[in-house]
Amino acid sequence: MGLFINKKQHPEVYKNKGALIEPNQVEYCINAFTEFVKDQKASNKNIKKAIEDINKNQDKYQLQQNRQWRELEHRVLELKRLHQQHEKVEKQFVSWLQRLENKQDGLQEMIQVDQQQNKEVLTQLQNLSTSQRELFNQLSRLDEAKMLINQQLELITSFRNEVIDQYAAC
Repeated sequence: MGLFINKKQHPEVYKNKGALIEPNQVEYCINAFTEFVKDQKASNKNIKKAIEDINKNQDKYQLQQNRQWRELEHRVLELKRLHQQHEKVEKQFVSWLQRLENKQDGLQEMIQVDQQQNKEVLTQLQNLSTSQRELFNQLSRLDEAKMLINQQLELITSFRNEVIDQYAAC
C-alpha cells in the first residue's frame, strides 16, 4: 500500500522523487482490497500479455494461411492453364489423327486402284503373251508353208526346165 501525501494540508512533508530500494517502514498495514486490486492488475497484465501473444500468433497464422491460399490459387490457376493446354494439344492430336486417317483411306483407295490396274495390265500382258505365242505359231506354220511352197516352186521350176529342155530338144 502506498503512502498518501496531502500537499495542500501538509506542504512541508518531503517526498522522495526516486524509487525506493526497500520498504522504509518497519510495520505497515495490508489492505485486502488494495492487495486484490494489485493481484488483479498483475493478472490483467498477464492476461493482456497472453492475449497479445495470442493475437500475434493469430496474425502469424492468418498471414501463413493467406500465403497458403495464394499458393493454392496459383497452383489451381496453373493447373487450369495446363488443362487448357492439354485440351488444345488433344484437339490438335485428334485433328492430326483424323487427317492421317483420311490420307490413309485415300492411300488405300489409290493402292486398290493401282492393284486393280496392275491386275488389268497383267491380264493384258498374259493376253499379249498368248497372242504372241499364237502369232509365233502362225509364223512358224507360215515359214513351214513358205518352205513347202519354195520346195514346190523348185520342183515346178525344175519340171518346167525339163519341159523346156525337152521342147527345145525336139
